[in-house]
Formats: sequence, structure tokens, C-alpha cells
Amino acid sequence: MEAFRTAANKALIVERSVPVAILPEQETPGGSLFLSNFDQVTAFFMSLVYSFDRNGIDMADFIKKALSKVLVHHYPVAGSLATNSQGKLTVDCDKKLGVAFVEASAKCNVKDLGDIRLLDANVSQKLVYRDPTENMLEVPPLITAQAISFGCGGLTVGISLNHCTLDGTPVVNLMNSWAEIARGKPISLVLCHERTILKSRVPPQATCTCEGFVPVSDVSNLTALFEEEQIVLKTFYFDSAKLANLKKMATADGQVMSSCSNFVLIAALVWQARSMALRMKSHQMSNTDTFSCPRTPAFSAQGLHVVGSYFNFPKLTWVCPM
Repeated sequence: MEAFRTAANKALIVERSVPVAILPEQETPGGSLFLSNFDQVTAFFMSLVYSFDRNGIDMADFIKKALSKVLVHHYPVAGSLATNSQGKLTVDCDKKLGVAFVEASAKCNVKDLGDIRLLDANVSQKLVYRDPTENMLEVPPLITAQAISFGCGGLTVGISLNHCTLDGTPVVNLMNSWAEIARGKPISLVLCHERTILKSRVPPQATCTCEGFVPVSDVSNLTALFEEEQIVLKTFYFDSAKLANLKKMATADGQVMSSCSNFVLIAALVWQARSMALRMKSHQMSNTDTFSCPRTPAFSAQGLHVVGSYFNFPKLTWVCPM
């Protein structure tokens, strides 16, 4: 059994039970759900970790029961990936794998982990259960959850989820719905799993040139850099003071911009650091995803600017534009 050191220099030894499949509490719709072209290339797993203080109840069992209830509403994530006749990935809602749930325990205290936002990679991987078959597209569950009870009575919940079905706003929607049900409240979102809006016309009809698909020259030989250099995982935390200082630096001349959001600020900083690390030329062009774009005003729903990972968005209401 591996033992890693926590921020308090204490050994983190996690004893895990055998994973169990948590299925929706009630019967849910079957069928196959479409995945957009953006989702097709993001079939990898990412993780989240939440921590909770002691509250005197068996929280692991509590959240497990709430999970079964929330999956009735968020039923696509209880399914599995499949490949259709065109070789495209879809979500098979008939093959219900459920969520792989692991109960675990650790003798140290939650506070020994330090700042949960700045976890060491070796420590965070102990807090999240990764299914051993996750590299086999159609085999693993789309989500795993691990609840670790600590010696202090606190709890961490580590989530591993397939990026092609959940990302950004949909992840928040799922976690908020889970929390609402755990508190004994009804979920606040009426969900829509309709995928037709993301489908192209048959045959596709390109009416404009999309810059994201225009080939660019690899002037700095970035491909070789990614193959030769070792990738190191690091976590950086920006508090309000750091953000304020960065904004002051970014808007100092008053010519480029006078103000900016925290997201734009960090996105620009990361892009600048990436360009320097990859030794990109000043004249070099690069394809990027769109950081933001205005929401379509014809839909009365938040978050419609997200193109991929569209499961569990609020139900859309069409409003006729003037």
C-alpha cells in the first residue's frame, strides 16, 4: 500500500473498499445520445476533490443515497460510451454502468492535507478513484466517486469524470443538483438532454471559413517539444490580492484595456506563459479555442455559449426574437 506525505508531513494511507455501481433510483430513458465533434476528441478523465468538516452523520452513506436520486435526472452519466455505425462516439443509455462508488478511510485528519486547492499530485491521486479500465473507451463508467472518511470525522469526495460528457457548467449543474438532493431539497434545474442543436446538416453545409480549421505552420517545432520535454503537473492559486496586482499590471498603460474579468486575466497570463515556455516566435500564428462568446439571446438559459459537453443543461425555452 502506497503512503504519500501530506502538507503536514503525515503519511496518507487510504484503505479502499471494493467499488460498487450506484444506479438511478428509478427507471430512466434508454437510447443513444449524440456527442458533438468537439466532444469526440475529449474522451479522457479529469478529477475534482471536495472536502467536508465533521457533522456527526454517516456522510458517505448519505451522499451515496443522494447520488442514486440525482442520477434519475442526470441519467446520461450513468450510461456508457459506444461507437455508432459511422465510427462516432455516442452515449449508450441502455447500457447502464452507473457511477463506480468507493468508500474508503484514512487515519489522518482532513486538515493535514493542507489547502485542498493546492494538493500535491501524489496526494490528490489517492483522493480520487481511477477505474483501471478508463483507457478502454467503451468499458469504464463515465463517473467514479470516492468518499474517504478521515480520523477527525471529516470527509473528502473525489470525482473522476469523462470530459466528453461533462465539463464546465454541466459539471457544476450535476454537483449542485447532488448537493440539493443531499440537503433534502428538489433540484432547481429542469434539465434538457436534447442533442439535436449540436448536429450538423446532412450533408454538412459550410457557409463561412472557420479559422480554427485553417492549417498553420509549426514554426517553432512545437511537436518535437511536446515529445522531448517532460510534462510536470503544478497547481497555482490566485487570491484576491494577486488578481488585483495582475489587473493593475495588465491595465497600467490604459491603451490595450481599462478593465478585464478574472477569467480573461488568467487566460491571458497562461497564454503568455505557454508562448514563452514553447519559445514561440513573435510572428507565429496559432489555433486556439474561443475563450468566450456572447450567449445567443434567443434562448432564455444561462450557459448556452458552451458548445461541447452539453449534457444536463437547463431546459431551453425558445423566445421569438424581435
